[in-house]
Amino acid sequence: MLGFGKSAKVEVSNAHITPARVPMGEKVNIAFDVSNTSGKTQDVLVDFCIHYVKASGKTSAKVFKLKVLKLAPKETVRLSKTVSTAEMTTRKHHAGCIGWKCC
Repeated sequence: MLGFGKSAKVEVSNAHITPARVPMGEKVNIAFDVSNTSGKTQDVLVDFCIHYVKASGKTSAKVFKLKVLKLAPKETVRLSKTVSTAEMTTRKHHAGCIGWKCC
């Protein structure tokens, strides 16, 4: 997450990825809370990344732009995104374990 012009004072919590195991061609839902820990209103750009498994077994991060928020002091917002694991011409999916983390 990036603040506009300075580091954002935010906290990410209550992250959930469902289902825990996603069959190829299905969808996965990623949801989490973003909380302003500051006493001031903040403009925040929220990104998330998925580390996709490559043919070699290594992973490669793909960053998704999620939302621009104006968070009031101590405000918490629940964000979610559904991502498809369907085959695409631009990305071939390989079986393996992926997880979420901040890039």
